[in-house]
Amino acid sequence: MVDVTNPAFRIDESSASLDKLRASIVASVNRPAVARADTIGPIPDLLQRMFASQAQYLDGLTTYLLKIGADNLPAQCNTEIERRLASSPNAVALRIRLQQLSRLMAKALNMLHLPCRYVSLQSEVARRSKP
Repeated sequence: MVDVTNPAFRIDESSASLDKLRASIVASVNRPAVARADTIGPIPDLLQRMFASQAQYLDGLTTYLLKIGADNLPAQCNTEIERRLASSPNAVALRIRLQQLSRLMAKALNMLHLPCRYVSLQSEVARRSKP
């Protein structure tokens, strides 16, 4: 779960910020991809998860890592290339969409006057595992 109200995860959705994001996406598409085989070295974990998978979608952990952003990556996924990937225009767009969906869902729940409840999965697992 990502708390999109926490400033550490919040993304600026102003018109100027979105215009800048659109321009960076266009620039990244138009920029030639150049990588020298002798400079790549071992492939970092986040890249392996994204590009070595046989699935046509990202697994839950990879998606989560992209949603939390480059500044919040765990130590095992905190190489320069992984930070660049997590701060890429496409990853930022994913984070903006997460904020938008969260806001829409909260608004819908509020309109229905449904109470929001948080469940601690850790305590539920501990409770069920007791003999």
